[in-house]
Amino acid sequence: MAPRHKYEHPLYQEFRASAPRTGLAVDTPLGPGTVVGHNARYGDAQAVAVSEPEE
Repeated sequence: MAPRHKYEHPLYQEFRASAPRTGLAVDTPLGPGTVVGHNARYGDAQAVAVSEPEE
């Protein structure tokens, strides 16, 4: 994958290539969720768990 910026560190390039894309549906410990952001510095992605409506 080509770097976005001329001086982008290879660690960030690797993270970007392997991280789940924003908007992707994922499984979380709290149930299904959606990826809403990334933190390449710490190597993680943030997801919001989607709760099902109570009946």
